[in-house]
Amino acid sequence: MNKQNYIKIKGNVENRLKEIRKFSLKKECMVLSKINDQNKSEQSRNLFPMYQQLIKDYKELSSKSSSGLEDISHIIILSSACEGLIKIVLLTDDPYDYLDAEQRDRTLGKLKKKLINKLREKDKNNDNILVVEKVLDLIIDLRNKFVHFPIYYEYDYRFERLYFNLMAYIIEAFGYWNEIDEEVARYIKEKAKQKVNGIDLLDGVVLYEQIKK
Repeated sequence: MNKQNYIKIKGNVENRLKEIRKFSLKKECMVLSKINDQNKSEQSRNLFPMYQQLIKDYKELSSKSSSGLEDISHIIILSSACEGLIKIVLLTDDPYDYLDAEQRDRTLGKLKKKLINKLREKDKNNDNILVVEKVLDLIIDLRNKFVHFPIYYEYDYRFERLYFNLMAYIIEAFGYWNEIDEEVARYIKEKAKQKVNGIDLLDGVVLYEQIKK
């Protein structure tokens, strides 16, 4: 490749990256304008459709026969849905605190502490909070391993319940069931309470059933 062609390709790539960043900023401005103009319930209602679509996609995927590649898809969709739910909760609960953070600091690992702090205000059971931290650590590790191709990992069907149990717990704690379609909410609750064979991954500790008592 000669120097002229290299400069042209490099310039095209850099321009495209600028367009992507600009698009992200435009979307952020749209979110800010909605936050200014809407109450909390309206804000969350506008943010939940993408989360619900991920749950529907997962439901459709899990109804098919399992294979190695589908196992990867299971983890990626569940991880994306879980991260999306946490971002919706934090953005709706305290939008300026969320948006004040740099975009690179809005990953699940960086947002974990913010979520834990807010959950402490909702649930005074410290054992539950410790379980949430353990489940989030596992989900972050699974997401990272499966996104970067799981040479050393294997899908375990028991992971599914942990994801749904955590999501149901978060939705219940922050009072968001009314923002979710009835059919999707029913599916999340069923999966969260579904019993699994074998040893539980966290010694039988269950978040969603505890908070419902």
